[in-house]
Amino acid sequence: MPTLVAEKITEGVKAPLEFCRDNGAAPIALVKSIGKGLDERSGDFVRREVFIQNGRLLPDRFTLDQEGFELIRQKSCVSDFYDDEEIERVYYPEME
Repeated sequence: MPTLVAEKITEGVKAPLEFCRDNGAAPIALVKSIGKGLDERSGDFVRREVFIQNGRLLPDRFTLDQEGFELIRQKSCVSDFYDDEEIERVYYPEME
């Protein structure tokens, strides 16, 4: 279990992520259908190693304006997330 120290999580993982640098042009991603070749993208990307932590332990810390996302608790009427039929019937409409 991660330990909270002064609103900082002390456990996590390091992983390389790619970030798009602002070069004045909007990046474009073309995701092709299966069998239609490799995806294409434009933009100036840089790979950085970042420390990733479980944000669920500090749900009130993140804001849309600062981090670009926020965590919001959303209840579901699904009783069995292993039931594919129930997921399609109940969960899909909830997510829409």
